[in-house]
Amino acid sequence: MKPIYFPYTHLSVKAMEDLGIFFSQVVAYQPSNLPISAEVDALVQSGRLAIRVPFTDHSDNLEQVVKAYQTWARQHQGAEFAYFKANQGAIPFYDAASIHQIRTEIRRTQQEDARTGEPDGEATQQLMQARVFLHLAQEFDSQNQAISHSLISQADMERAMLQKLQGETDSDESPLLSTEVFRADLTGEYMIAERLAAWGTLLLHDPELTGVFVTASRPALTAILDDRSGVVEIGRWTCPREGCFEHQPDWQGLFAQYLHRLATEAWPIDMPQQIILPPPMSEVQGVTLTVYLVAGTKPYDFWKGWAKQRMSDVASASLADRCLNTVVVLMTYSNQRAYR
Repeated sequence: MKPIYFPYTHLSVKAMEDLGIFFSQVVAYQPSNLPISAEVDALVQSGRLAIRVPFTDHSDNLEQVVKAYQTWARQHQGAEFAYFKANQGAIPFYDAASIHQIRTEIRRTQQEDARTGEPDGEATQQLMQARVFLHLAQEFDSQNQAISHSLISQADMERAMLQKLQGETDSDESPLLSTEVFRADLTGEYMIAERLAAWGTLLLHDPELTGVFVTASRPALTAILDDRSGVVEIGRWTCPREGCFEHQPDWQGLFAQYLHRLATEAWPIDMPQQIILPPPMSEVQGVTLTVYLVAGTKPYDFWKGWAKQRMSDVASASLADRCLNTVVVLMTYSNQRAYR
């Protein structure tokens, strides 16, 4: 059962690589078939990442909206973050003229559906809005991640210079100036509820949906825990980035089988001894998975609450029908610099 990454469609290459420590492949959604970056494509080609586009209708209309945003972003260079926070009540990242452009495209979509006999114009509008939101959030996250990485490089150079001036040697125990810089610019933490709602709307159209979902965002997990009672922490698994399973080559497969059982069998479920890891020798650069179970709640029922939309006819016949429970996995780091 392949875990599905949420609630972002902008993919951090570092997060995808670190998830590869525990999973042979992770699935990530995209709101359309628009091109992905070369770095992300390399992960796809290696087999560690599977890109899935649950809904592809009206992609031409969506592309027009994305182009309108890119034009707006170029005209307002440097103002995206402030504008993003100031306009949370509207379709994100847009001024009045741009919102009019989006609504025009959504109306065009509804008119096309009416001509072709497609029912439920409201559902179509919600889906289009969700895809627009995810695309614009993806652009926004990508731009701000690039800024964050630039700040990290500058902060680390400052640290190295200070150490040389003070006659110190570089070590993993030395505090990173970049930690506070990077932590302060985690733009993906904003509008978490809106991100979960938009992502959940896309998920309801996935015919290959399973019951295991993974995130590298603690705010996303917190939103889920705050929204729903009865979420049980099942266990934690920590290992360093290098050589974690050299003596346990079958660990990934056994762990995947355990997650499958968590999703498909009635709780409680015994944990196999083979997947229990010894305490790490050092937490430096360690990666931790914390597994949570929403017992008795099927994946569609879980995400419908966020999406506030009925599931599609295609999705209702998916593999997720076999799941009795929903499994949510959080990936965290002992070194904050690696977060997201």
